[in-house]
Amino acid sequence: MVLRKSTRTRNDIVIVDKNFADYTHLLSSPVADQWNFHFLRTGSAALRHATTGSVDLWLINAELSDMSGFELHRHLRKQRQRRPVILVADRYDRQNELNAFTEQVTAYVTKPIDVAWLQEKPSGTVSGRA
Repeated sequence: MVLRKSTRTRNDIVIVDKNFADYTHLLSSPVADQWNFHFLRTGSAALRHATTGSVDLWLINAELSDMSGFELHRHLRKQRQRRPVILVADRYDRQNELNAFTEQVTAYVTKPIDVAWLQEKPSGTVSGRA
């Protein structure tokens, strides 16, 4: 599983994307009550959240308004954030998938994210069609 085992009953998923509407299907899924969702629009907001907020899983859009998803991933690693990072693309891009492998993100997926996939995704695989 991507999400770590926790003594809490809900996992914190931080979504960094300007298009929150692309994730409404996650909120309405039968398993949504297992997750706390935090929506942020920019990489800068995500970096602030990383210093103070709880995070079990990052879903980061590849193209943010103030930095790329790859840049945000690197900044998080510099801050010693070690939670899984799934890079989310609006559309498939082969070069982004290769970069995700090089950058060692947990996974590279395209929208829409499949809820069942999100629950079952092994953390060792770098790409997938979610």
